[in-house]
Amino acid sequence: MWSERIHHRFPHLDSEQMNLLYRDRKSFEAHLAATHNLSLIEAREEIDDFLYVETLARELSGIPSRMQ
Repeated sequence: MWSERIHHRFPHLDSEQMNLLYRDRKSFEAHLAATHNLSLIEAREEIDDFLYVETLARELSGIPSRMQ
């Protein structure tokens, strides 16, 4: 479900690249920056913003987070 939302926000990512988020955040940031015409700082902020919104949505819906 959230993979659809991240793909909507970052349309140039493929499933393999999205899995990098769990393994290597810095590589994911670099790939996101390169494929979406962002600086590394912008890519990092975009990921942080996306994860923040997803966390809020989970809290509001009562779905437990994977990170808990």
